[in-house]
Amino acid sequence: MHGVNQHLPPSLRVVGVRGVHEHFHARFDCLERAYRYRIWNRPTASALHAWRHWWMPRTLSTDAMNEATALLVGEHDFSAFRAAGCQAHSAVRDVKHMHVERDGWVVSIEVRANAFLYHMVRNIVGGLVRVGVGDWQPQDIRTLLESKDRGQGAATAPAHGLYFLDAGYADFWASELIGDCTG
Repeated sequence: MHGVNQHLPPSLRVVGVRGVHEHFHARFDCLERAYRYRIWNRPTASALHAWRHWWMPRTLSTDAMNEATALLVGEHDFSAFRAAGCQAHSAVRDVKHMHVERDGWVVSIEVRANAFLYHMVRNIVGGLVRVGVGDWQPQDIRTLLESKDRGQGAATAPAHGLYFLDAGYADFWASELIGDCTG
């Protein structure tokens, strides 16, 4: 753990490691992943958080956004939310959980799924923001989903608001803890 951290930039740190079975593959053995997208929702941009959030000066309705997220939970064809460069063979994904919440000026969108398509989270966020500012109704997200047409979708949200939160694996891959995972 300390050896890896010596080679990482100061903005990135490994806080713990676990031994795994020799046939473990971090990408292909992952059962689910979770992301958070953060939006600075205030009339003026933040000087300190500009590179950590997408600045949205128009007030977002988290109630309307949550109504729209409920339409995306479950197994669906997410073709309308995939980027042109996506190389996945199938656009069917199972979204396990999605929720929008506000904490002061920050609106956070969390999503957990079995897998994601290229730019899927950022494309969903773009649509949710259209709902949040009132340009779209929550049902428009369902209509877009069913259309399977990316061309009808909202603009892709910028990358600087997206955070990877978690990767879920079957318990049998994990073995003894190596290092301090307390952070």
